[in-house]
Amino acid sequence: MASLALYLPRVILISLVGGFLPLLRELSQRALALLLSFSAGVLLGAVFFHTLPET
Repeated sequence: MASLALYLPRVILISLVGGFLPLLRELSQRALALLLSFSAGVLLGAVFFHTLPET
């Protein structure tokens, strides 16, 4: 449970940074797709990391 308390804020922070970064400056289509893919990957990784011990 303690590791989840450390892991969850990191996931939220990385996802928010990846989501809000396009609002701070003008990005190309390629950079925008890269950042959104990274944010989605972090969220999917968190889901699979969370369900791994239960399988």
